Amino acid sequence: MKNMMRVCAIAAVWVAGLAGCDTVQPRTEDQGLTQSVMERLYQDNLVSRQVLGVTVQNGVATLRGSITDEGVRARAKAIVQSTPGVVEVKDQTIRR
Repeated sequence: MKNMMRVCAIAAVWVAGLAGCDTVQPRTEDQGLTQSVMERLYQDNLVSRQVLGVTVQNGVATLRGSITDEGVRARAKAIVQSTPGVVEVKDQTIRR
């Protein structure tokens, strides 16, 4: 599971890099922000057990994946929202 989260983090950074910003600076900031969010999610004992991914574009973080219950969803959203640089969180998680 830990390897899967690392793969998801790498994939999220790669996808964010392909997101198509007009300038290099926002893309670089979004990539770093995506990595920061994924690291914070991975460090949380409850949330790290979920299959989640995050992409960030212009400070807007989109949270995707599957969660086990609403408490986990709320915690994951709170972690993402409290990450410095995130201005909005779009929740596209599904409950399994």
